[in-house]
Amino acid sequence: MLLSIWGRNIVITLVLLVFCVPVTVHFAENFVRPIKALTQTAHTVSAGNFDAPFPVGRKDEIGVLARAYRDMVGTIRNNMARIHELAYVDPVTRLPNREGFRQHFNTHTHASDGTPNRLSVLFIDLDRFKRVNDSYGHDHGDALLKEIAARLQRLLDTSVLPGSPADSGTASCRAVRPLVARLGGDEFAVVMPADKPMNNVFTLADQLVQCVEQPLEINGLTMAVGASIGVSTYPDDGNDYTEILKNADIAMYAAKRTGGNRACFYNEIERDSRSHERIRLEAELKRAMLRDEFTIHFQPKIDCRVMKVVGAEVLVRWDHPERGLLSPGSFIDVAEESDLITRLGDRVLELACRQGRAWLDTGLSMPLAVNVSIRQLEKPGFTKRVLDILDMTGFPAGLLQLEVTETVAMAGPERVSEAARPLLEAGITFAIDDFGTGYSSLALLQRLPFETFKIDRSFISGVASDQHSRSIVQTILAMAKSLDYKVVAEGVETLEQQAFLMENGCAIAQGFLFARPMPADHFDAWAKAFRDRSGASRQAGASARKRVSAASAA
Repeated sequence: MLLSIWGRNIVITLVLLVFCVPVTVHFAENFVRPIKALTQTAHTVSAGNFDAPFPVGRKDEIGVLARAYRDMVGTIRNNMARIHELAYVDPVTRLPNREGFRQHFNTHTHASDGTPNRLSVLFIDLDRFKRVNDSYGHDHGDALLKEIAARLQRLLDTSVLPGSPADSGTASCRAVRPLVARLGGDEFAVVMPADKPMNNVFTLADQLVQCVEQPLEINGLTMAVGASIGVSTYPDDGNDYTEILKNADIAMYAAKRTGGNRACFYNEIERDSRSHERIRLEAELKRAMLRDEFTIHFQPKIDCRVMKVVGAEVLVRWDHPERGLLSPGSFIDVAEESDLITRLGDRVLELACRQGRAWLDTGLSMPLAVNVSIRQLEKPGFTKRVLDILDMTGFPAGLLQLEVTETVAMAGPERVSEAARPLLEAGITFAIDDFGTGYSSLALLQRLPFETFKIDRSFISGVASDQHSRSIVQTILAMAKSLDYKVVAEGVETLEQQAFLMENGCAIAQGFLFARPMPADHFDAWAKAFRDRSGASRQAGASARKRVSAASAA
């Protein structure tokens, strides 16, 4: 009986196992499968594939979880796209930005077999763009940049170039896609394959110049700009992106120096010894800034009515370790082009204010005039830097005068006025330098912050013999008097020039007749000797006048 019972139970158990286990496994598999699918999708997404499908059609908790994952991944995908756009796309023109351009260039420097690809970079700088920005505002400037960007893109899309669909060149050429990018400001760049000979690059450079120079209609206004283009080629003109872009920039400035609205190739200017000199000088300037090789000299301003020193102009000098003391004419242009002028200008202002403070501490109150370049005015924070230097050195703002050339003042009157306003409120005065060499407008002059004209030395040199120069100087003096401006004559070298200026109402002069620019310690000794000579001359003159009066009375 027991054996029969155990046998029956075993049979029942086996029957149950045969039917229940598959059913259980089936239900378990159906329950686990969507979880496995969701887990696999999560692994796929974590590997970077944000397009992986989620089982969002289910109505149970797994479907809810899948939809939550899908929404989260969608948000991540949108954020990633936004981050990529901010990192690599210019917000104004929607072209690739500087970083996007750099990555595109570096990606295509070598073919799949490791051989270098010949690539040309065309560095484009718009001529006269600042005039549009200053005259009509940044909204019009941005609209102009958008139109220029669209023109450049259309030109690349329609030109038959290596890398374009219409080209039937080699496979390696077709793999390199031409790209136009905005590097910043009014600067664009194009990278493209360079054939041998480089006929395609020459052709595109000419087309780019013609494309940009066509008049534009912006918000109902007709505008016209030009393009100065510099071209350098990898690997002929450099071994990496930085060197290629720098050499294209150098070639672009060479195009600007010859009038602009043209293209210049780096390999053409490289044979010019002056180009070699510029490259070498730029590198030396950077080292000189690090080594603090710059010093300042002072040229006195004289009130010729009483023969008294009433101020000094601060002039920078470069104490070159090999070539000795260099005047600004030998390096200022390079400093302007390489944007070192901002750091150099700040350093000169700091040195001048420190010396002015040192003179004040000894009882000598000496007004100082310091030149300011257009690059300094354009650099954000210029006003704050000037005020910080005054605060740091303790030099009174009322003894500082900033000199801006007439050309700079007339090119950007709004910018000059905006930068000058807080400085004027602090007590700093402004002078317009090289007056007469630019194109001044009386309407603009009245709106600008200047209180002093400095007549350019080119007019002063001719007043003794040239009627035309005399007429110009007399006109400037008459205009200054009517507008209540002070006047300083630069480059006075002879007694005849001094006498002419005195006769026509200009008492303040500076030039070699009185003294050349000199270091601070020499200036101290010279000023003392000048005061002694002037005092003796005045005493002798007074004694002579007394003797004449006494003789007349007798």
